[in-house]
Amino acid sequence: RAVMTGLKEAVAEMKRLMLEARG
Repeated sequence: RAVMTGLKEAVAEMKRLMLEARG
């Protein structure tokens, strides 16, 4: 299973959503 890949993608998406919410 690519658990680490999934976690990295989830973190990257969360960061992007937070940046969009701010801007």
